[in-house]
Amino acid sequence: MKVTDDILYVGVDDHEVDLFEGQYQVPGGMAYNSYVILDERIAVMDTVDAGFGALWLGNVEAALGGQAGLPGGAAYGAGSLGLYPPFPGKVSGGPGGGHRPGL
Repeated sequence: MKVTDDILYVGVDDHEVDLFEGQYQVPGGMAYNSYVILDERIAVMDTVDAGFGALWLGNVEAALGGQAGLPGGAAYGAGSLGLYPPFPGKVSGGPGGGHRPGL
């Protein structure tokens, strides 16, 4: 789904979950919001629960027109699946926050 010309929504809906963070009731389920930002470099913001990984990757690939080279190192990133080569830049966030060089 197109948010702007440079921002594309690639998230997925989870209609099975009944508790968010294990404590907040969500009777209608929840969404794993994720976005692709197209700029000099492509950025993928946030990922999804592992149970929705294949659907999410399909959404990302569709948003990118099927091109490879997704950044790895995210919670459920393409690099962690071995589908794409490691991302040569820095990934923000992760355990302890900050940047993790070399991913």
